[in-house]
Amino acid sequence: MNKGYAIATIHGGMDVEARKQAQRDFRVRAKIMIATDAAGEGINLQFCRYLINWDVPWNPNRLEQRMGRIHRYGQADEVHVFNLVAINTREGAVLQTVLHKMDVMRDQMGTDRVYDVIDELLEDVPLVRLMEQSIDSADNREAVQEAERRTNGLDAKADSLVALQKKQSLASRLDLRAAKELRDLSDERRLQPLFIQRFFTAAYLAAGGTVNEDKHYPVFHIGRVPSALLDVARQVRLPVADKYDNPFVFDKNLVSVASRVAVPEYTKLHGPGHPLFDTLIEWAIRRARETFARGAVLIDPNIVQPQRLWLLRSVVDDGRHEQKVRKAHEQLNVIIADSLGLRSTSPAYLLTCTTPAEKPEMPALPERTAEDIQAWAWENVTEEQVRKVTDHRQAECDLRRQYLNTTFTDLILDLQNKLNELHQEQLLGEDDEEERQKLEHRLQQLRQRKATRMAELDLMLRLTANLPEIKLRQLADRAFLYVVTFCKGGKPRLRIIQDPIAKLTPEMLYRQVQFLVEEQDWSLNGEEVEVPS
Repeated sequence: MNKGYAIATIHGGMDVEARKQAQRDFRVRAKIMIATDAAGEGINLQFCRYLINWDVPWNPNRLEQRMGRIHRYGQADEVHVFNLVAINTREGAVLQTVLHKMDVMRDQMGTDRVYDVIDELLEDVPLVRLMEQSIDSADNREAVQEAERRTNGLDAKADSLVALQKKQSLASRLDLRAAKELRDLSDERRLQPLFIQRFFTAAYLAAGGTVNEDKHYPVFHIGRVPSALLDVARQVRLPVADKYDNPFVFDKNLVSVASRVAVPEYTKLHGPGHPLFDTLIEWAIRRARETFARGAVLIDPNIVQPQRLWLLRSVVDDGRHEQKVRKAHEQLNVIIADSLGLRSTSPAYLLTCTTPAEKPEMPALPERTAEDIQAWAWENVTEEQVRKVTDHRQAECDLRRQYLNTTFTDLILDLQNKLNELHQEQLLGEDDEEERQKLEHRLQQLRQRKATRMAELDLMLRLTANLPEIKLRQLADRAFLYVVTFCKGGKPRLRIIQDPIAKLTPEMLYRQVQFLVEEQDWSLNGEEVEVPS
């Protein structure tokens, strides 16, 4: 019976967009949400503080997931969870036994953290089997007694799990001041939605498409995708549709659950990462590649003297080489050369510049070679970047090493104690060979994992800096690598690799001048050409 409350619903028959819309309705309009386990994962309901489990799941993991929707980081209010159990039923009596034991442990420990480890805490309590046993047997007393017996020894395990969770929190502790500074810096440097919108609109129109702003909502509508973009999408293998009927926005806040601004249903977020947007970027790069290589003229109304600019990317890699090099840090910088010399600034500076209405007369500026800019960037940008990354990475690895040492030592000692007990039983003639072999195998695995994780920390501290690839990166597919083999013999072989930087994974030996390329890398790329004798 409807008592006048606005209700939102989520169930398994709804797609992702429909679930997001229901989540938004619950946030801004509805007072009650009725949901199946479809709302148990991937949905943030921290604005809610009451959870009623009408049908308590038999799987502890699902129960923990349900609670995690509202009992999570960012929850400002005290959370209340009500588990409705029919204790006059057989399965209900088993559930009540387990849930009551958890309430007792919560009171004894003085913390709600016990509910954060439900799945691990009850891993040795076979709830499903106990439920089935209570239903199939003549009465449920045996199942209830087994539930009581298995939950009676959980206090020590709960203490251990909560302590381990606190250690894990220590390993990922948050420096609030540093986090705030990082957030403020990110907000300052991030690509604002307005700039994303301006780029998309200008580039999409240049590609032959149409973009129309809605008259009633802050959204945009685009026409059919131009054939030029579809051709690029096929070449780079991006799933771009011929037509998009959904309205678009460029500001993620407009499609957020917490947004108070009304937008049409099924409005999509558009920006980097969307197949159409990435295709448009690739199209624009291809169209302007020659222009990029020659450079461009920009107008800055705030300067008196002309200046020359270089856009540089500085990368710091660490020693972890799985399928590709792991980047520890990457940043873009604009290097400015004027009458005062060289200096570095943020790429955001370019957003304040405009293009000239007509071709201006080129000012007389002193020429600087790429090597000069590279050397200056190394000393004034990259070395400082490496120092900051090293300090941050060292602190991070020290914290991780402390956590891993403590955690692995505790786990190994626990298994070793259990193994020692089995050895004692073996001496008394009560040998459980299968269990002993399992423990020995797990102990060996833990030691190997510890060694692997510690070695990974050492690799994370092995930092190397790369300077911007001013020449080869700009040349792109106009750069070639020639590999000649069997030079001493009578039949030398020549392999030509176009755009080698994009296709190979070279190891830099010296400041973007000398590189080492493994044979198994270059031999699988490019084209072998017959050399005339």
